[in-house]
Amino acid sequence: MAAGNPPSERGVHFAMPYPLRARFQHLFLEPTMPDWCSWAIVHKILAQVIAFLRFRPNLLLVPDHSADAYAWPNPRAWAMTSRILQGWFARHTPSTTYSSTCSTVCWETAPPQSSFPSCTCCMTFLHR
Repeated sequence: MAAGNPPSERGVHFAMPYPLRARFQHLFLEPTMPDWCSWAIVHKILAQVIAFLRFRPNLLLVPDHSADAYAWPNPRAWAMTSRILQGWFARHTPSTTYSSTCSTVCWETAPPQSSFPSCTCCMTFLHR
């Protein structure tokens, strides 16, 4: 079994000799939103990330084949985004003030069941 990307994705790849190609079964997989959401729930991806992608499903996979692109939306990147946010939330308890300009405890103004602070300074911080 092997996995790889096609040459069109401009990743690092090596041409496979023709006799070796004949020994493989080649499967081309494309992620779908329902399949990714099912996978994401099982793998404990944040509900906010899943909800965002359900709102903007066109952002699940947006390949960028330019030579200078560092990253682009893809299922692996969304899983990493969830892990980063989970770490951020774990380090910031509801009593934390997120900005030196914020004079209130932002979580007190958040709607019930919300994981995000709702004041302007904190939302600015989250969007940097």
